[in-house]
Amino acid sequence: MNLICIIPARYGSSRLAAKMTLPIRGKAVIQHTYESALNARLFEKVIIATDHEHIESIITDIGGNVAMTPSELPCGTDRVAFVARQFQDDDIIINVQGDQPFVTKQMLEDLIKPFVENRCDTMSTVGVRVPLDQIQDPSHVKVLLNLHGHAIYFSRANIPFQMKPVPSLNVMHHIGLYAYRNDFLQSITKLPTSSLELTESLEQLRVIENGLKIAVTETIGVPLEINTKKDLDLAQLI
Repeated sequence: MNLICIIPARYGSSRLAAKMTLPIRGKAVIQHTYESALNARLFEKVIIATDHEHIESIITDIGGNVAMTPSELPCGTDRVAFVARQFQDDDIIINVQGDQPFVTKQMLEDLIKPFVENRCDTMSTVGVRVPLDQIQDPSHVKVLLNLHGHAIYFSRANIPFQMKPVPSLNVMHHIGLYAYRNDFLQSITKLPTSSLELTESLEQLRVIENGLKIAVTETIGVPLEINTKKDLDLAQLI
């Protein structure tokens, strides 16, 4: 079992044009993300999966690994799966979003923990326990867990609805990091887009709606993602 980190990096972005190439303290967003994954020293390989020559040149100029992918691939998971076809079925594929330049080693260790401890043979993700009133914004995805540490549901809405206040609800702020056994990754990208996935605009709901398991591990900290000009400005101060 090898640990392979693949970072999808699409050039187009609706909220912040060409955000992967924009500078944070003199380095492009995608270079920061690549170096954060590389410096964790957890993976046999770290690869940028992109559809654009500018992103390719940013990474190759620093001696990094890049795989070019078709521009028509519908989402980041498909981009990761396309590159992962070259690896073995039992390899673990780690998906770090290209706009997560501040991902930490701790988060990545927590992400792969279910596989390292042989508690998972499908896919895993991570979440952070924070007061529910701090994550009511729809941009903050919530994940509700069962008693075995698997996801019941992901939503932009406030879940669960609290008819009565209950202490220690098993709900977390979801962090968009994923690890998959490669054969599982290849199988889920062949499934049709699900209705829940479409209505919430959350790819992981395809897995839930098909009755498959996602292990969720608690981690520490919520990394800043670069989605808006405000995020980019804040990143300059970190």
